[in-house]
Amino acid sequence: NKNTMKEAVTEFVNDTIHFVNALQSYHWQTKSYAEHEAFGEYYTKINSLNDQLVETWNGREDTRIKFSAEYKPNVLNYADKNDCITKIKDYRKKIYHLASCVHEGHFDIHAILEDFLVETNNLLYHLSLD
Repeated sequence: NKNTMKEAVTEFVNDTIHFVNALQSYHWQTKSYAEHEAFGEYYTKINSLNDQLVETWNGREDTRIKFSAEYKPNVLNYADKNDCITKIKDYRKKIYHLASCVHEGHFDIHAILEDFLVETNNLLYHLSLD
């Protein structure tokens, strides 16, 4: 269903915007230089991929993504590395969910989602290093 797919893309884009804000907070608040670098690199790439996803979707569907209401959650604070890893793994589930909602013929969208997964798994690997 095209509307369900559009809703899934819109929800994912919205979630990604807020997730990127949390990552930037983690980037600023961590006391580990390695985490600081990993978060900084990741949120830059994810923000760019989110932009690519929206522009590709808009071009493919000849539409514009619109959000239903303004949603301003509190920015998340860095608690510890394990809390961050849990939140990143929760976000990764959202990538898989969106991939399951997008039709197989949308190769361009799936390619972007693969890049989201690559970057997310790379971050999880970097955070596993001491």
